[in-house]
Amino acid sequence: MSFYCGWIGQRICVRLHQAVLDGDARMWRDACREFDRLLVLLDQRQQENETALPEPAVTDLAELLDLLCEDGGWWSGAEASEQRYPDEERTSDFEDAIDQAIEDQPFVPYLNADAPVYFVAGRILEPLTRTVHAIAEALGQSDPCRLGAALAGLSYRISSGYRLNFLHDVLDRLADLDMSSLAAENALRRELSLVEWDQGRTLRIDFDVPAQKPDGSAARKTPKRTGGFSRFRLVEKFPNEPLVLMMVFGRFDVEVPPIVSDAELFDVEAIKRRIRQQASISKGESQTPELPVDDDQEIPEMLHTDEAIKYLGISRRGLKRPEMALQRVAKNHGLKPVKVGGRNLYKREELDRVLRGKSRRKRRGKS
Repeated sequence: MSFYCGWIGQRICVRLHQAVLDGDARMWRDACREFDRLLVLLDQRQQENETALPEPAVTDLAELLDLLCEDGGWWSGAEASEQRYPDEERTSDFEDAIDQAIEDQPFVPYLNADAPVYFVAGRILEPLTRTVHAIAEALGQSDPCRLGAALAGLSYRISSGYRLNFLHDVLDRLADLDMSSLAAENALRRELSLVEWDQGRTLRIDFDVPAQKPDGSAARKTPKRTGGFSRFRLVEKFPNEPLVLMMVFGRFDVEVPPIVSDAELFDVEAIKRRIRQQASISKGESQTPELPVDDDQEIPEMLHTDEAIKYLGISRRGLKRPEMALQRVAKNHGLKPVKVGGRNLYKREELDRVLRGKSRRKRRGKS
């Protein structure tokens, strides 16, 4: 599952880039359908194992539900419109950034929690990256998730290519985790004109080596290790996607999933309702402020950012960037922090209004 989450995440990542850069609404709809496929996969996992999604992932998923909508969402907003119609200078900067990124990254864009390269649609791709990797970490399968995104990137990218050493590294790591079928890997290697492996994963020597040179002398019998290519060569060919999938899914005797999203076969709207309900419960876990720590201490009328985070219970959710969650709360509830000495102060009465709103929503959900 972790591998497949990474695979789908990379597909969404590239489709969003293509949708924005080409102004292609069809590609936007494809990205939304791939997101629906991810939701179906996560829901099936929950139903089969009766395990809840990590709380930070639920929070990000709930946000993504409002952004990745076929009939609007982020696509119909001002930010997307601005990115779809960049001026000439921005377009040039973008192309230069891709060239520079290729020197540091295998391809662009790359759904990578460590060093993402998101020139567009960052509002969506950042929470998507967090979600996919939070789920993988909860499963204890971070490496398969990263490999899923990396392998999908061979077929799904907007940049011209990737380094050959990156491909070798991914294939070796899959083999180390016993996640690849040797026959399917060799089929992929043949397609990309790379040397195949034997059963012991040592280089084969039985591919086309001429018995004699044109002048009649004996030919050298030792083949070149990488088909004559430098490991740092830029590979531009897009590999056959079914072959890449078969390499992993065939190893476990699992049917290769369809290339096109089949989420429409499931009740996606019911899944979305469940995620929203989980997010609502998660946000409303604590309706009593965490401040003050003792009965004799009065709660101040104005709270600093870290105090507001504790007051609203955001600190209990285990978020990496709780201040971002506070900013979203402020935006959604119309909070107006006062800046004093370069720091934001939040009115306690406004924070109380947010807490009362959470309590009302929670009671309505139970009625």
